[in-house]
Amino acid sequence: MNDLQKAKLFDYSLHMATGFATYLNAKVVDYKIVWQINNRLATASALRYQKNRPVELTVNHTWMPTDEILSTKHSFNRFPDKFEEQFNEHFDVENPYSDFAKLYQNGLALFIQLLNFNKKIKEVDVSKFNNFLYNIRFRDSDTELPFIKLSDKDLIKPVSLIESPQN
Repeated sequence: MNDLQKAKLFDYSLHMATGFATYLNAKVVDYKIVWQINNRLATASALRYQKNRPVELTVNHTWMPTDEILSTKHSFNRFPDKFEEQFNEHFDVENPYSDFAKLYQNGLALFIQLLNFNKKIKEVDVSKFNNFLYNIRFRDSDTELPFIKLSDKDLIKPVSLIESPQN
């Protein structure tokens, strides 16, 4: 698995954490991931979402762009289902005594636990992921881009979570 595929899984684990916090009626924090991309810091989304499911852009035979919900239903290691099973097991979401809401409220603790979880991910089919990041904002300039394409050689890793300012 390359760095960008790992980044997409990390992005989805944060998305799932936010969904679980919402389910628990916890105060939802609009966290953004700070990435180190080839020695530059940036905030970006590694995935795009539609109805809380990860999507990738496809173009059909009539040149119509469409957001396709990522799913590999015919694969034992399907994404996102297999990933979600591992997330639920790791964070013990079925446990009514879970203090996940408190974990979620602490950005540093949440970041550490998401890193730990992502190190343990096994057998997830990420073959449908594309090589794009979305809504990039480089921290060392005012440069904002709607998307960038990365190669398998680009280095990307999560380095922090920050709260988005409230409008």
